[in-house]
Amino acid sequence: MKKINLSILLLSLLIIPSLMIYVMHYYIFRDSMYLLKEFLSQLAFLPIYYIFSTIIIDNIMVSRDKTKLKKSINMTIGVFFSEFGNDFIKICSKYDTKFNDYSTNFRINAQWENYQYSKAYKFINNFQFCIDMYKDDVSILSEFLLNRRSCLIGLLENNNLVEHDTFTDLLLAIFHMCEEFKYRDAANLSTKDYEHLAVDTERAYVLISKEWLNYSKHLKSEYPHLYALSESFNPFCSIDEI
Repeated sequence: MKKINLSILLLSLLIIPSLMIYVMHYYIFRDSMYLLKEFLSQLAFLPIYYIFSTIIIDNIMVSRDKTKLKKSINMTIGVFFSEFGNDFIKICSKYDTKFNDYSTNFRINAQWENYQYSKAYKFINNFQFCIDMYKDDVSILSEFLLNRRSCLIGLLENNNLVEHDTFTDLLLAIFHMCEEFKYRDAANLSTKDYEHLAVDTERAYVLISKEWLNYSKHLKSEYPHLYALSESFNPFCSIDEI
């Protein structure tokens, strides 16, 4: 009710002065035809004004906001890979028995074109990764995740990331792994635990591989100097180099 009353008051404050000016104009110049023509011409301009002010300007503002939001999201993703993601890929790759068979597909360089990124992305979708948690010490992964749990929670609380579905899915997959290790002793896992963790690790590993490709493509087009650094410290190096 208060909101409605406020709207009525605002309309009154806008309409009354306008009517008063029209009345003053009539009593001074006594030209009703001129007032009518002016009123109609201004009324005819309203649709044009609406198109310009509401549609065009609003679209420009929305586009600028989306650009700023995208830049902010990519900055956050960059911090994620710098502080967490690259090391997570290296650790997960130690459990993949097929890592050496496909790692060369992700050896990005300055000559990579968009079609090569698309090809690598399709490769991830079609390739059957093989995660074997017995292949390396699981406590390494457990310690890594639990030590960075607060960092993941902070990222999940970032409202801007809601706009980035794939990255949010990745964070949720990794956080799920954190929760698994939180309630399990990595030194005393059952066979069922190893199998379950293998599924969780593969899910997160596939998602982060895709996200890494997307982010690398973004760096190549927007920040070549950072792309060169990403190329030099590519997490998809051979296991012997990790």
